[in-house]
Amino acid sequence: MRPLSLLFLTLFNSILGLSILFPVLGPLARELGLSELQVGLFSTGYALMQFLLSPYWGRKSEVAGRKPILLVGILGFSASFFLFALFAWLGYKKALSEPVLFALLLLSRLLGGAFSSATLPTAQAYLADITPRENRAQNFAVLGAAFGLGIIFGPAIGAGLAQFGLLTPVVFSAGLALLNAAFVGWALPESHRPEARPETTTRLSWRDPRVLPLLAVGLSISLASVAMEQTVAFL
Repeated sequence: MRPLSLLFLTLFNSILGLSILFPVLGPLARELGLSELQVGLFSTGYALMQFLLSPYWGRKSEVAGRKPILLVGILGFSASFFLFALFAWLGYKKALSEPVLFALLLLSRLLGGAFSSATLPTAQAYLADITPRENRAQNFAVLGAAFGLGIIFGPAIGAGLAQFGLLTPVVFSAGLALLNAAFVGWALPESHRPEARPETTTRLSWRDPRVLPLLAVGLSISLASVAMEQTVAFL
């Protein structure tokens, strides 16, 4: 299988595991006695950590290689979801007070965002490594397709698994990430050797006028999409 196909499956599995949670977070919060604001903070904290740490992981992959950083991201994602399921289960058992439960669930989401932020920028860097410049746009569209398919199938799978309990999709996501990590470790070749990197690297600022309009468009689209995903489950 070609590296591009392997990378497609890697990203698809990662987004699938995340989007499985979209239908269940609202109902789960209701059963645990958490407010809409608290659940909103779960998503905000997750995304904030991704925003803060994605550049770090991108730079780290230049030194450590793409494959190890991808594995760190996927395994960290899995561990955070297992923790979320454990803390939620303790909440069901009334073993934790509401403030402690919220704090621990939020912590698990912060950890998930911190580690999962390694996946997308490293996957994009991997694709840039293996793709000639003239084919880069069309191959990046393949990553976009993997992202989109994960968003399509994830909520449907999550809704189906929720019939067996609201924590079932969470545990399934964590297990899927473990399988994804095994797949990456076994099948995905390394695309970037540390010794091949240049002595100096150019750091691009988000304030660069070439980048800022793209970020503004991405922000507006993501805001509209995620706001709906966050509220529709409560409805």
